Amino acid sequence: MKQVGFALAVLLSLAGCATQRAVDEKAVEAASCRTDLASMREKSMADLDACKEAGKEAHTSFLKDVEVGVQQILDLKSMEQQLREQLKNEIGAKDVEIERLRSQLSVRVMDRILFKSGSADILPGGLGVLGKVAGVIANAKETIRVEGHTDDVPIGPDLKKKYFSNWELSGARASSVVRYFQFHQHIDPARMEVVGFSEYRPVAPNDKQVDRQRNRRVEIVLTPWKPEAGSR
Repeated sequence: MKQVGFALAVLLSLAGCATQRAVDEKAVEAASCRTDLASMREKSMADLDACKEAGKEAHTSFLKDVEVGVQQILDLKSMEQQLREQLKNEIGAKDVEIERLRSQLSVRVMDRILFKSGSADILPGGLGVLGKVAGVIANAKETIRVEGHTDDVPIGPDLKKKYFSNWELSGARASSVVRYFQFHQHIDPARMEVVGFSEYRPVAPNDKQVDRQRNRRVEIVLTPWKPEAGSR
């Protein structure tokens, strides 16, 4: 009986030790879990703070963009009013058309007061009109895109040596206007763009002489200026 009792005591002692080890292991696991949870909580709080900060920055940036956009529209509206006042005689004679659409302002100058037929040399009367336009836009911040447009009548054989097609003529006319703005009105060339659209952007059908005259034009288009990446 003593041997049985001793063996039982040993078994109970071993079981107790195993139980204690299990309890200790669980305690270690629990402590590790608490540490992990604390670390996760800290990370979550840091992420939450980062999200809040990013949200504030995005909101501030959005408000700034809205403010800039509103100011750009107001600036274009002001320029439109000045241009209409300066060019009221030309507008009345239908030599100039002005159109503003959202953040874009266009001044259409008919080629009959700018160029002789088949030429890209600006006429004296055209220089006067362009001078009035330059007086309003010279100190503005907007990009100036000068577009040359023609009707669909092909270039005659005598002009083909100089302007192979309406593409070359439209581009040359737009370039003449930009050169005048740069060298005679001292407008920053970095603000300007030259585009020749030939006959492919008509504002009227080309089936009547009066409509073809409207299509032969130079458009001075003002759009909000966007600096190239890295230039800020």
